[in-house]
Amino acid sequence: GISGVLYSLEIVEGKDEPQQRPRKEFEGLGKTVGLLLRLTRSLWGTGKAIVLDSGFCVLQGLVELRKKGVFAAALIKKRRYWPKYIDGDGIRNHFQDKPVGSVDVLCGELDSVKVYVHAMKEPDYVMMLMSTYGTTNEMGVEQKRILADNSQTTFRYPELVYN
Repeated sequence: GISGVLYSLEIVEGKDEPQQRPRKEFEGLGKTVGLLLRLTRSLWGTGKAIVLDSGFCVLQGLVELRKKGVFAAALIKKRRYWPKYIDGDGIRNHFQDKPVGSVDVLCGELDSVKVYVHAMKEPDYVMMLMSTYGTTNEMGVEQKRILADNSQTTFRYPELVYN
């Protein structure tokens, strides 16, 4: 639901931004990562977990937040640029013959920070989240899905999605 809480706001001018403007803080890490760090400054060191829009799906951004004491997750969606270091085709191939509701997590490390790609098979795609927190422990009540062939499958959401 809508929380009505706004931690920070920054107007992004895009291509029309004047070239002579001074560099913004953290811009050396990239525009998206810099914006993410500036917007979350009030959360640094709190240990809070935030869920980001897919527009902030930059692995380096999640890693930089973790270095600042903030856990983060972002939905990986097919868009113009696929997130660097994430093997989407390999993950989809891994789930090719698995039943709907199957989950798995790929663990990795970037800049000495542990990162995870959580994946769950849906009827017509594989949902992927990259994060700096969460497990694949099953939580909550059992869910049921009726598949295209009218068969039924059951599963429970992994902690990352359930939470």
